[in-house]
Parts: sequence; C-alpha cells; structure tokens
Amino acid sequence: MIPPSGKATTYLFSYHYQGDRYSLEVPAYSKEEAIGRVRQMAEAVYDGELVVQIPAGGSIVTRFFEWLHRPSERRIAARD
Repeated sequence: MIPPSGKATTYLFSYHYQGDRYSLEVPAYSKEEAIGRVRQMAEAVYDGELVVQIPAGGSIVTRFFEWLHRPSERRIAARD
C-alpha cells in the first residue's frame, strides 16, 4: 500500500557471498514490502551490465541541457 506521502523509504539489506559482505538498497513503502522485494530477487533475470550511469540533475551538463530547452529564459539571459 502506498502511504499518503507517496514517497518510498530506502531499506537496507546485507548478505555474505564467497567470504565477502555486500549491501543493497531497496525502495519500498513498508518494511514488509522491502522484504518481499528481496525475496522476489531469487526469480530475477539477468538484463546485462551497467556501462554508464548519468546522475539526474545537479551537474553542469544537465543544467546546460535544461537551459537549452527553455528558450524564454535563454533570451532573457542573452540580454544581460
């Protein structure tokens, strides 16, 4: 069930594999849902390898592309 805030909480899990300890974050709306999501991972399907991850927002490159898509602000900035 989605809480009134509509925002998921990040739950933390850890496990051991070949002598090392690993951790993972699971977004969910309750502890029970998070545990259910982790249990469901036993049926996960391999989709590939993550090659690059682009952060959302904050970087100068992201702000530049956002600025390019706002022509009215670009015109105002050009006048200054």
